[in-house]
Amino acid sequence: MTRAFLDTGAIYSFINKNDPDHKAVVSAYSKVDFFLTHSAVMMETFSLIAKRIRKPVAIEVVAALAHSPIIELVHVDPALATQAWERCKKYSDKEWDWIDCVSFELMERRGIRNALALDRHFGQAGFRLLVP
Repeated sequence: MTRAFLDTGAIYSFINKNDPDHKAVVSAYSKVDFFLTHSAVMMETFSLIAKRIRKPVAIEVVAALAHSPIIELVHVDPALATQAWERCKKYSDKEWDWIDCVSFELMERRGIRNALALDRHFGQAGFRLLVP
């Protein structure tokens, strides 16, 4: 079973057929059996789609992701947020934001090394990007 973390940029590219990474993201998506993501990614995805496309589309996409049988949505709890904040401080030389660090902490907790992401920060953190 192929497992991967699902990040904001990949979600946006997946739904936007005009995005330059759309075909690569769709191809990578089809090769994964199970995805993990978290509530901060969902909020970020909602904001991005609402601003760049339309709010009703953002509502529809987030609802579909939240109810997908192949996506586990983890709500960021205080312990995860605190661990991620510590990572932000530890790697202050990196451009990783707090949401990136939450993603990395969650991936490590769950033993997931693959990321369906367009963000090079995942590679910097030692994870394998499924879209070159």
